[in-house]
This record gives sequence, C-alpha cells and structure tokens, in this order.
Amino acid sequence: MTVVRTTIGMTVLSLVMIAATAPVASAQLQPPEFRGLRGAPFPSMNPPPDVRSYGEGPAWDGKPPDGIQPLPLDMFTSKDFYKDRELWKDQRYWRCNSPRQITDMRSGGAGQSTSDPRIGSNPPISARWGDCKMDWPRENIVSPYPFKTAKDHYQALMADAKSRGGPTRHTYETMPKWDGTYGEYVPQGRESGTTLAPIKSPPYCPC
Repeated sequence: MTVVRTTIGMTVLSLVMIAATAPVASAQLQPPEFRGLRGAPFPSMNPPPDVRSYGEGPAWDGKPPDGIQPLPLDMFTSKDFYKDRELWKDQRYWRCNSPRQITDMRSGGAGQSTSDPRIGSNPPISARWGDCKMDWPRENIVSPYPFKTAKDHYQALMADAKSRGGPTRHTYETMPKWDGTYGEYVPQGRESGTTLAPIKSPPYCPC
C-alpha cells in the first residue's frame, strides 16, 4: 500500500510540476510581439501543405496535368538553367514541382527509397509534374517587416532594446531553457519554384 501511495504521490507531483513549468516554456518559445519589429504571426497556412505529385506511376512520366500546355523549354530539358532566368517565374518551367519535390525526384523522399522515382524512366525529360493548383502563399515567405536589410532590422531591434533599458546580457543561468530533444520540421521547399524565384532574385538576394 505504501508503494502504491508513493507512486500516486510522485505522479501527482510530476503533473503539478509540468503544469507549473508549461506557461514558462510557452512564454520562452513565444516571445511577446513588438509590432513592426518581431513576433508577427504567419498570415495563413502554418504549417504549409505538402505539395503533391499530379500523378503516380510510369504512365505519368513527363505528362502534364489536364489543361496545362508545357513550355517548349523547362528545367528538365534545358541545357543551361542559368540562361532561362526569364522562365523561372512560370510554374510550368518547374513542371509545377516544389523545390522539395525536385530534390526528391530520384528517391521516395528524405531517407526513403522507392521503386517508382518521380524522375521517370528516361531522366531527366521524363520527370513528372506536380499539382499546378497548389502552392504556399508568398506572404508566408517574405518578411512582414518594412526593413530592406537584416542590418536595418537588427539596428531597430537594438534601438528598441536600449529604449527599454537593455540589451540584457544573459548568462547560462538566465538564458531561456530550451533544452530537450528536437525533431525535424522543414517547411522550406514546399512552395512552388514560381513563388520562390522572385524572392531569391534582386533585391532579395545578390543573384
């Protein structure tokens, strides 16, 4: 009976401790929003959807979705991707595939194998198409803030911190406790190449 009571007591104590620390952990992982500086929420669709293949199996090798007219040249038939910059903004150039789908063309996905790779039986021209009706909104990718550079954003954050008596110089003891076991979550690569290409072009990158 003593063992049972001790076990129950320890269980209750553990639940109380978890309940007490949960708000602290939540606050550490969700810092307060300072409008225009940090903490802005995603406008929509978080996490992003998995962009699916338009069709499965060899019958879909290189076959576009119904109603889609392929370009005379796309990334799977091009001899020089870099010369096709003007086509990057057309989703058909990527055959409506997301970067993640293109990465996994020859496999079944990260760490997986498949007997039916989406690259098709006569690569690369047999690469399969993605779903041209699916994408991740552009506003979920670009910064919601008005700063033109990361340096501008940093300086604004620093000025805000100084206005409130900061910046705080943390020690190991005062740092947020983020210890734990982390799993993989990689939202990148689910947007279409058409959505991503303008973002990775000037002025967003020194391409």
